[in-house]
Amino acid sequence: MLKFKKFLVLLIVTSSFIQTSDGMSKKLLLSVLNSTEFHTTQEKRNLFMSMGLVYINKLVYSSHLIKHASQCFVDKSKISDYPEDHDFKMKIQSQYIAPISIKYINDRIGFGAYTQKDLNKGDFIGEYTGSVDHISMSSDPTYAWHYPISHSKEAILQKTLFNEYCINASYFGNELQFVNDNKDSSNCDIEYIMTKNKAIHLIYVALKDIKAGEQLTVDYGDDYWNKKRKFYELAQHGDTQD
Repeated sequence: MLKFKKFLVLLIVTSSFIQTSDGMSKKLLLSVLNSTEFHTTQEKRNLFMSMGLVYINKLVYSSHLIKHASQCFVDKSKISDYPEDHDFKMKIQSQYIAPISIKYINDRIGFGAYTQKDLNKGDFIGEYTGSVDHISMSSDPTYAWHYPISHSKEAILQKTLFNEYCINASYFGNELQFVNDNKDSSNCDIEYIMTKNKAIHLIYVALKDIKAGEQLTVDYGDDYWNKKRKFYELAQHGDTQD
């Protein structure tokens, strides 16, 4: 019991360290883990656990109401439809993710995701996982992609639904939450795929050929940085609601 309590305290302390932007706190976490690179499944699970994150390789919904909305009120103009869809849907259902390592880059950037094998242009990399929440439930926009659903058809017609829901990976997620932004020369793209049960999934696809050992990057888009800037401005005044 004593050992368990010590481990629990360590988990709480290290998870609070990693949520800060302070380089020394991150270095302390890395010293506890005794590594800056995480390649095996167990190494990556240990990293997630030490960060206070739950590793999941599928999408979850924060409520039945949101799950219902994801199947009924969808902006289908955002859904991809091309020949690879069938193969992609099978990989989503099997919870496949390409072999990825997580490495600590530096204090400013933090961690990054690196492919362990060669990827060809158009290859399925994996599904970005987390909890589908209202945007106001995301404590930090760093790990949140927009989710194209609404609770009303009017919101879809007015194109306001992207201000409503997100895939929140602040507490749950997989390796893809460590894919960094690269507006000018990203090698990954995102696509929204609808599976047989009408659920929407956000996947990462190789935008070009990627060699083993290369860092995976994606263009977050201007909206991401605008929202992030707004979030921190509001946080200074004690209000993080959108």
